[in-house]
Amino acid sequence: EKFVTVANIEAPDHGATILAGNRRVLTARLSDAKFFWENDLRTSLDA
Repeated sequence: EKFVTVANIEAPDHGATILAGNRRVLTARLSDAKFFWENDLRTSLDA
């Protein structure tokens, strides 16, 4: 689990809060994508 992010600020916690927020958002979006992908696979293109 690795990703790159860029933030144009100097955070007092050296980016820990930014990292945690990005991880939370990315995890949620990837979970959404997985749900829709698996849901779409249940329907054939012939339908």
